[in-house]
Amino acid sequence: MKYSFELVDNIATTSWDRFVNDYPRSKAGIPRTTFIQSSYWKQIHDNLNIPSISFVVKDSTGEIIGGGIGIEVYAKRGKYLYFRNGPLIDWSNEILAQQTIGFLKQLSKQKGLWFVRISPLIEDGTLEAKVYKKIKAVNTPIASLEGLDTWVSSIGKLNPDLLLSSFKKKTRYEVKKALKNCTFEIHEDSQKFEEFYEILQSTAQRNNWKPFPKDFIKEELDVFSKAGKASLILAKYKEKYVAGAMFIHYAQQTCYHHSGSLAEFKNLSAPYGIIWHAYLEAFKHNSTHFNFWGLAPKNSKSTHPWQGLSQFKQKFPGQLMQWIPAKDIPTSSLYFFTNFYEKIEKRKKRY
Repeated sequence: MKYSFELVDNIATTSWDRFVNDYPRSKAGIPRTTFIQSSYWKQIHDNLNIPSISFVVKDSTGEIIGGGIGIEVYAKRGKYLYFRNGPLIDWSNEILAQQTIGFLKQLSKQKGLWFVRISPLIEDGTLEAKVYKKIKAVNTPIASLEGLDTWVSSIGKLNPDLLLSSFKKKTRYEVKKALKNCTFEIHEDSQKFEEFYEILQSTAQRNNWKPFPKDFIKEELDVFSKAGKASLILAKYKEKYVAGAMFIHYAQQTCYHHSGSLAEFKNLSAPYGIIWHAYLEAFKHNSTHFNFWGLAPKNSKSTHPWQGLSQFKQKFPGQLMQWIPAKDIPTSSLYFFTNFYEKIEKRKKRY
């Protein structure tokens, strides 16, 4: 079968978000889509004048059966088209997979880019994985930065009381301690963004990792909050904000995206209280799952920058989802400069 591929300037005007919401889940019922493949993610990049593309795939009836949001990256390490957590197609359909890759390769060449990077959420051992592995591509050198190992809580059949009882005894203690020590604010706009970003910066410096640019995080909060899909939760102790986190509610899933806390107040256990309130927000938004986002890869070094945060996330109920590593599809011989550069960077950054 021949499928049709269409570039769409404003993907929000299509039925794309409905398609993302209905995209088939894993064997265990875990969502295989995230807000990073939403029309809102594209809007953030458009608002900031960051080059991006969106496309849909249609069958012979004109129905959308796939597509994706891709960001054009122009960096010191190279130029490429980046589809994080996508594209979204039926990867078990080998004809559709090959045509999609062909379309993306052609698009990359037209734009003078060096390669296409993809990281659809595919479980190993499935027919989709078998087809995916047939693609002529190179495993991404810094695949660990994709956060393809994730910790996910299933909350669709729970209520707050059942949820709390499912926590480990130590975790319940920390949550109650946080609620006793701190007050918590839930914002659905960017009114307290500056206070949050100050905490985020402090955390990044302490742990030697680089957060998203300030203007990007604020735009993310603005776009998703205007759609009623974001919660900024802050913990306060004696009139001082000591911890905060941003959560995105999309496609029946609440995702824990940006977070930070002040080291001098660690004994307050504020982050536990933030997660508890985020769970309550997830219930309000009818989420069936709570996605803690990326973990340090299994068997990674103790020096990995995400180790501490990963240990914190796994203190809450959930299951480990390990998606197949990202792939790079070269469209220029210059790609191998990027490949070499990222291998060096991976060692320097202790990933």
